[in-house]
Amino acid sequence: MSANPSQKESWFANYTTGSTYSANSREPGKYIDALSVPASTTVNVDGKGYGAILVGNASNLVVTASNGTFITSGLTAGNLYEIGIKQVEIGSTGNATIFRLNNANGG
Repeated sequence: MSANPSQKESWFANYTTGSTYSANSREPGKYIDALSVPASTTVNVDGKGYGAILVGNASNLVVTASNGTFITSGLTAGNLYEIGIKQVEIGSTGNATIFRLNNANGG
């Protein structure tokens, strides 16, 4: 499973009007500024406000939390984790998408 923000619309649309989802009727979601991190990539986002990661494939994934802690295990593909992110490094396999929290929506 690759990290794809369209896989779970409810992460991005906390509020809807009516009984069905409509992009035109939603208010801003909790997560903004999706940044895809493919295999064999290192992304440094220190100080940029990234605070959530959607794990597509946890193989060879190293997340450096904003406090400097290295997270190398315990992340499961398909899960979204709210954690302050300093850097994401992915080896030859793995992928993830990171997000900033929308402060205007309480994030």
